[in-house]
Amino acid sequence: MVQQGNTGHGTPPSGTDPLAITDEEGEFALYSKEPFDYMALKVEARAMATKRFSEIRGGSAQRELIVTEGAQLKGRVLSRGKPLESVSLGAVSVDRTLDNFSGDFEYATREDGTFLFPNLPPDRDYFVYGMLKSFVNFGALKARQIHVPGDGMLMDTGDLSVEPGHRLAGKMVLSDKKPLPEGTRLIIGRRDAWDSFIVELPPSGEFEVSNLPAESLTIGGRVNGYRFSGQNASLDRLNPFGLAGRLDTDKTDLVVLLEPGEMLPGQWDSAPEEERPENLPLGGIESGSRRTAWVITGKVINADSKEPINNARVTSGRQQGGRSPWVTWDNTRSALTTNGIFRLELPRGKDQRLLRVTAEGYLPERSEAISPSNGETIVNFELKKGEGPSGVLLSVNGEPLAGATIYLLGPGEQGGLSSNGQLLTHNVGDEGRTVTSNDGLFTFAARLGDTELYCANAEGFLRVKASEVKPGKKLQLQRWSSVYGVLTRDGKPVSGEPLDLRWTEEFDSNRPYVNLHGTVTDDSGNFKIEKVPPGEMIIAVRKGLGAGIGGWQSIKLKPFTTAPGQALNLGEIVKNVTDQAIR
Repeated sequence: MVQQGNTGHGTPPSGTDPLAITDEEGEFALYSKEPFDYMALKVEARAMATKRFSEIRGGSAQRELIVTEGAQLKGRVLSRGKPLESVSLGAVSVDRTLDNFSGDFEYATREDGTFLFPNLPPDRDYFVYGMLKSFVNFGALKARQIHVPGDGMLMDTGDLSVEPGHRLAGKMVLSDKKPLPEGTRLIIGRRDAWDSFIVELPPSGEFEVSNLPAESLTIGGRVNGYRFSGQNASLDRLNPFGLAGRLDTDKTDLVVLLEPGEMLPGQWDSAPEEERPENLPLGGIESGSRRTAWVITGKVINADSKEPINNARVTSGRQQGGRSPWVTWDNTRSALTTNGIFRLELPRGKDQRLLRVTAEGYLPERSEAISPSNGETIVNFELKKGEGPSGVLLSVNGEPLAGATIYLLGPGEQGGLSSNGQLLTHNVGDEGRTVTSNDGLFTFAARLGDTELYCANAEGFLRVKASEVKPGKKLQLQRWSSVYGVLTRDGKPVSGEPLDLRWTEEFDSNRPYVNLHGTVTDDSGNFKIEKVPPGEMIIAVRKGLGAGIGGWQSIKLKPFTTAPGQALNLGEIVKNVTDQAIR
């Protein structure tokens, strides 16, 4: 983890030393070509427990990193009552958060079936399990949660018995009926264990694996240009690049469906724990796998000709919020019309739903709130002809920009702009993004509400209201600007202070919103922010909400306006905000 401004990166900047070896005095040095505010470091030493250190700042001051011997974990593996030799066991911490993740460890059993994990990071809970590849010919050793004590202490698991495993068979298929490309792999993972099993798939997609443990499993795989379909019963809707579900008995009819398109956006599901896919039987699109209790069907037709509309997309959503409600659209639960007819399957629940329908060449429509039903609900739509924004995207030099991703964001949809100029979006479906052609052309179907177009690359940025874009209009990226200055309080520089960029307008759930990045002041209070969208902006500081509450409030410090490509000196900015938390 590397922090640059208020943007975190999972990998160090290019040109950063990947590792360092300590000398006889235990000293080391790591260098980075790019500036950073702090890094997370992992220290590994012989006969010592691996330890992670967060928020290690750069500079000439020496940091002392203390490691300890850790704890030990031992036990014995039995198969049919006899010791099992030369099989591999794994151990991984239950807590997978960045600061507390132990890493994973793997050791083999001895002749007498015993095993020993030395120097484990101490005083935490671990999952201990048999590695799938090692146990495939013997049975299954499912993951067990065990607490490992403090430094210098030993935990004995006792005897761990191998059990008969379950059989999983089925096939992976593409919605367009094409054969799988050569080299396609199915990856069976385990939600608790740090372990996976890889199966090479034939063009027909068929597979069979034996001796899988009675656990919650994941099913993954990758085919270029395809994604896991929302029609899969066990789609992990928070991480929709695979399935998640339990295998508590043999299952020989799993059908995993992939469809053309980019990966579906992740969607938080408010379902109770017992109804989450990882805690329900594993299923794809095979008969009997559906766990829905509410089916919505209907027809989408042309309002004038009454002809059916093909390939209209119908998406389910929920209304949220109090005084200023907004709709969260679940892009993993949508259906395309065939001959104007759609069928949408939703899980049982108490929440009312709304439906949104979009189609190229038509204006979108939204249903009234629909109450759940145990039977089939019928909802029909009539769409009027209409166009969404279209035009030509130009680079900062005025040339057509090919292969650029451009977004059309709607009410309540959010994104984020990183410190390297990368635009990331949250819960934006297929109708909210497109890629420009070789001539820079783009087109969108019309969307509901106030919408805006966004695009960003290494050279520049674009933000424009969709209502201002007429067919064929040329839109040009504007060069990034930058700002710099010094933060002071009571005439003294303020070091290590996070500063954020903000738009001049406040967040409004009736419009899209893109969160911006920032930086952290250095030891002299100086700061510089690159990749600043040109125009009217604000520099803001954070004020904590108090112990036990978490979070912070953004306090405006100084408005400014930049021109494209400008490096603007903001001079001295006075922090007139106390460090005392808001109460």
